[in-house]
Amino acid sequence: MPDEPTQSGAPEEPPQPEKPGKSLWVQYGEYSHLAIALPVGTCVGWFLGSWLDGKFGTHWMQWVGMFLGVVAGFMDLLNSAKKMTREK
Repeated sequence: MPDEPTQSGAPEEPPQPEKPGKSLWVQYGEYSHLAIALPVGTCVGWFLGSWLDGKFGTHWMQWVGMFLGVVAGFMDLLNSAKKMTREK
C-alpha cells in the first residue's frame, strides 16, 4: 500500500510517470541558441553603437554598444543554460 509508512516513518510516494523526451529538432534548437546568443548580442550592440556614432559624430559609442551587447548576450546565455538544466 502506498500510504504505509516506510522505515523512516514517511509514507511512500508512488513513482512518477516519466516525461516524454524532447525531439531531436527541439534539442538542436536549444543548443544552437546557446552557440548564437553571445555573438549576435555582440554584433547587434556594436552595430547600434556604430549607428549612434554616425548620428552624433562620435567614435566611442560603438565600444559601449559592443560592451552592452556582450553583457546582454552573456545574460541570455546564462538564463538559457539555467532553464535547460532545470528541465532535465
